[in-house]
Amino acid sequence: MISTFYLTLFAGFYLWQITSASAKKKPAGPVLTIALQNKQLSRVAGFLLVLAALAGFVSTLGLMSGICGFLTGLMGVGCLSVVLAPVNYLRMPVVGLLYVCSTIMENTL
Repeated sequence: MISTFYLTLFAGFYLWQITSASAKKKPAGPVLTIALQNKQLSRVAGFLLVLAALAGFVSTLGLMSGICGFLTGLMGVGCLSVVLAPVNYLRMPVVGLLYVCSTIMENTL
């Protein structure tokens, strides 16, 4: 459950990152190309994804724990996105594999 919130948070943050004015390197891929063609819509979608992740954290963990988990997750996915985006490691299969591995660990531990 928490892994899904982190994936949602990552998707929202990444949409904000690639549509920002300071983004120098444009990501490749059909989904990201569409996101770059509709920047305003992508920013709204990113905001809604981040808001959905916040609501999920708060509903699962409670108010203050949810906010703290959200802020910690935002720092984590922000670091992941900023560090790995310039070297093109953030592709759909890699993100999907990270999600599957973290979901398996979350459900078995």
